[in-house]
Amino acid sequence: MKKQHSKVFYIVPVLAVILVISAVLLLFFPGSGSASASGILTLNTDEYVKAMGVEQFSDLFQDVGDNYNMAYVLQYAGESNLDFKTTSTYAVYVPGAGSASAVGLGTSGTVFSRHLKLDLDSTGQTGNDVYCITSHSEKEMDFRVYLDGKRIDTKIVDVDFNPIPSIE
Repeated sequence: MKKQHSKVFYIVPVLAVILVISAVLLLFFPGSGSASASGILTLNTDEYVKAMGVEQFSDLFQDVGDNYNMAYVLQYAGESNLDFKTTSTYAVYVPGAGSASAVGLGTSGTVFSRHLKLDLDSTGQTGNDVYCITSHSEKEMDFRVYLDGKRIDTKIVDVDFNPIPSIE
């Protein structure tokens, strides 16, 4: 009888360790959800306002104050005409980025939480660019902006129109 208790004594901790490792893997490793960041277009704010044809957009860029560690985003989500359920478009203005020398776009996250990630490396040069982004996914994702490797606060305004201009 003594030997049966010792086997149970070892099996319980081993099973507990296996469960903990499985939980950690599920929480911290990327999921397999389908998503695609299909494109990014960079425009100067004046070009953006002109291309959109609406003067009210200039207010978005002039009324940001001195907060250079903030991203201002116009977001529109609609049904996709591709194999994905959602197409989202974003117009992103980051005063602190100036004319960014390197722009990266991708998806990231865990099994339970995926997000679209815009990476900007500032050059220290002045400039006011708007980053126009199109993304396709199975479900709406959070949007995050990183400036020089650090996540910055993001003010997102949902709009009922596509905030990306048609450039011909």
